[in-house]
Parts: sequence; structure tokens; C-alpha cells
Amino acid sequence: MRQSAVFDCVVNSLKNVLNILIVYMLFMFIFAVIAVQLFKGRFFYCTDESKELEKDCSVLKHSVDATYEEQGPSPGYRMEMSIFYVVYFVVFPFFFVNIFVALIIITFQEQGDKVMSECSLEKNEGGSRAVTT
Repeated sequence: MRQSAVFDCVVNSLKNVLNILIVYMLFMFIFAVIAVQLFKGRFFYCTDESKELEKDCSVLKHSVDATYEEQGPSPGYRMEMSIFYVVYFVVFPFFFVNIFVALIIITFQEQGDKVMSECSLEKNEGGSRAVTT
């Protein structure tokens, strides 16, 4: 019986997940704009031998080595770009996973309170019937 309550909670919270998804996509767009501004035209070449196509190259390392437009890379030239990746790959997903879990917990608590209030009403109704008969 408890498993169906959890399933019902997840299903009932799906309507709120759409709102979270919209905010998530907005933040993804913001990160995309920031990335374009940070890296525009600065990737000089791709020489990762483990990749067959240029589009499959390791962007993280090349973004840290990138210098200026139309200029070759210098190892570790822009180490501050690692802050962008830490925020994008660690902080950003952690924040949204916590929001999603909190949404599920709040929905579960609301449903639990609703069930408890219904049980309380049923007990009171049953007691009042016993007194009147």
C-alpha cells in the first residue's frame, strides 16, 4: 500500500515537473550563451588522436588552452574556464536534482496530510454515529 502512495506522489508531482523543466531549459540557454561568449572563435584546432572526427574532440582541455581568435593554444592559458565547467557539471545539476527531490517530498507530505485529515474525519464521524444510536 505504501508503494502505491509513493507512485501516486510521483505521478501527481509530474505536473510541477514541467515548471522545473522550463526553468532548467532557461538555465541551459543561459549557460549556452555564456559558453558562446567565452569560447567564440578561440578553438584553433583539434588533434585528439583518439577521435576520428573533429566534432568528437575533447572540448574541455582545448577550452582551457585556448588563447585568442585566430591564434594557437597555449597549455593552461585560461584556467579560469574550469570554473565554468565546475558550475555547469557539478553545481547546476546538483541544484536541479535537489529541487526535483524537494518537489517529490513536498508532494508526498501534502498527500500524507490529506490522508491523515481524511482519516481524522472518518474517526470523528464514526464516533458521532456511536453516540447518536
